[in-house]
Amino acid sequence: MRTRLGLAVLILAGLLLPAWSPAAAAPADFASNAALLRFISHYRAASDHRDLPAAVRAMSQFGVFHNPDSAGVYVGFLAGALAAQPAEADTLVAALGTLPAEDQWVAVRAIAWSGLPEWKALMRRHGARFPTRQVMMEKYLAGEMPTLQQLTLAIGERGFWHKVRGYFKSTPAPAKGTMLTPTPDLIDALWGYHFASRHYQPIGRIVAMLPWAKDRDHVDLLMLGSMAKFTLATNAARDPELIGLLKRARPHVGKETGKQLDEVIVAADTVDVGAIRAEAMAAVEEIKRKGSATSRDVAWWSRMGESAIALGCIGAAAAGQVALGLPCVVGGALSSAVVRNSTAGGG
Repeated sequence: MRTRLGLAVLILAGLLLPAWSPAAAAPADFASNAALLRFISHYRAASDHRDLPAAVRAMSQFGVFHNPDSAGVYVGFLAGALAAQPAEADTLVAALGTLPAEDQWVAVRAIAWSGLPEWKALMRRHGARFPTRQVMMEKYLAGEMPTLQQLTLAIGERGFWHKVRGYFKSTPAPAKGTMLTPTPDLIDALWGYHFASRHYQPIGRIVAMLPWAKDRDHVDLLMLGSMAKFTLATNAARDPELIGLLKRARPHVGKETGKQLDEVIVAADTVDVGAIRAEAMAAVEEIKRKGSATSRDVAWWSRMGESAIALGCIGAAAAGQVALGLPCVVGGALSSAVVRNSTAGGG
């Protein structure tokens, strides 16, 4: 079974590939998944944006857009690339216009998720390039589909809004139909946006999920919080710029978020993320033993499909969580599969 690539691969690629340096040149072509992922994780807009058209072609050729539920890191990356280089937005959208019909949804979503002040004008200007997605464009332009900037830290469909607002009191209730709720793929998209733009906003959204890492009543919130914590620590351990962002943010977050962020920063400073992974595993074991409000409800995870395993939670199906009706957790069981997939792709 073909392993889908997501943030887990970016984390793994970061561990296996040389660290970025200002002198490192963007790859001339993308002959493998590893080359593409290196480009994404080491991307700097000022020097690398000219290689974006080739990267877009490679993404399509590698089939990363075939499953929308596990394509978040790539869509987020393209949206962030637009945000990072607004003067080059028309050029990048023109490159997206070469995507085959089945992948054109990516271009439309990247434009809408870019957060550019003039994204609607950009979409109207290039709408003819995406004839198979006219309805999708109309819904975005009418405000009937949410943008990435409208992500709300709620699981409204599950009725958790009241509980979640206890964590984030400043977040207003979203309008019906214009709400993005957190999922593993959305965490992927936020990371992709950050890799391309180096903006703090997507990192701030991930940081705001950290209190969920201590939730013991709702396994979905626990898993999202654990994924947020693990991916922040793992990426910050290798990225001085990111750990600097987190340290500057620390005085401005609430008490519960601050406790979790302190642990992320220490783990990154000491390059010791194993404790965070072990903590997440222990929390899931506790829920397995004692039960929880959602431990028998697998519908939420069914809707996510394979995206949970494709992302940075690094699925623990081999350890038995999935068979027991629990989702994957940061455990490392997918690492060998990722290596095999990267090797098969030529990396």
